[in-house]
Order: sequence, then structure tokens, then C-alpha cells
Amino acid sequence: ETPAFLHLRSLNGGGVLCPYSKGKLEAGYITIGVFRKKKYFYAVMEAEDVDPSLAPTFWYMAGEPGSSSLGEAMMLNGPCRMSPNGEELLDNTYSWTKQANGIWIDAPGPTGFSVGPIESTLEKFIDNMLDIMKTGLGVCKAAVDKCNSNGPGKPAKPVFCQEAFDTCEALTMNRMDAARKS
Repeated sequence: ETPAFLHLRSLNGGGVLCPYSKGKLEAGYITIGVFRKKKYFYAVMEAEDVDPSLAPTFWYMAGEPGSSSLGEAMMLNGPCRMSPNGEELLDNTYSWTKQANGIWIDAPGPTGFSVGPIESTLEKFIDNMLDIMKTGLGVCKAAVDKCNSNGPGKPAKPVFCQEAFDTCEALTMNRMDAARKS
């Protein structure tokens, strides 16, 4: 069963979480768990200085369960960072999204912007994360692997990259649009 993705999208870059980002940005919730009572918050940001369809993609989770990954995106590796006084957003010169697409997930349970009860064990948390990866993301990964099938350090295969984009878009965004979720 595909998890329900609820999201906000910035189609022209910037705006939703970082007004300085040149890449498209999406943020929202992934409903997970057996009873679907948990919603993990996620943010996806496209590469800014390179073609996102050719850029690598990283999945960032904060260093320990219970730490907000979005906090790291806003202080360390995302397109914006907080000013030292914490009152404004600044452009992050060292953003990982300059050269790569990024995915941040706040987990487990009520971490960061995520909602729902905390998982009873670390194993349950890991099961929920695997559920996210297996549901749709596994199909996307296979398509992305074909895109990058020339090997490390070699150019990607554009025709397969377009197929990967189309596959992942169909598994996530098109289903949300059809369900009128935003």
C-alpha cells in the first residue's frame, strides 16, 4: 500500500522553506505505520547549480533518532541557514543542494514537525523507515540506478534519467494530484 503523501510545493524555486533557493522545493507529510497514525514530515529540495535530473540525490537524517533533520537543513546543509541571532534566514554558500538533490525526514514519531506517537522500540522506527523506502522509493531507486548505470565518475544516461523522473513523478506527485492532496 502506498503511503499518503501530503505536501506543499514551490514550483519555481525558493519560497516554501528557503526564499533564496533556486531549486524547486517540496515539504509535507508521509503517513506511515500499521494504523497510519503517524505522519513523518519531509522536505525535498532540488539541486540549485546543476541540472536536478542529472544530479545525485542524498537522504539526510539527523545524527540520532529524535533530532530534527529539517533543523539541520536550516542550519547546516540546506540552501538557507539561520543568522547567528536566529532572527532571519541567510543564503547558505556551502549548501549540499548546490550540487545535489536532498531529502530530509523528521523521525521518529513526534520529532521536529512529525506527528503521532513515538515508536515503542528502535526496531519499530527502523521498520517504519524501511516501509517508506520500500513503498515507491524502491521503484524510483531502480529507475535512478538505470540513469546512473555508466558507473561512478561517468556521465549519466539522459534517456534513462528522464525515465527515472517520469517513474518517480508518477509514483508520488501524480498520485497526490489525482487525489487532490496538496
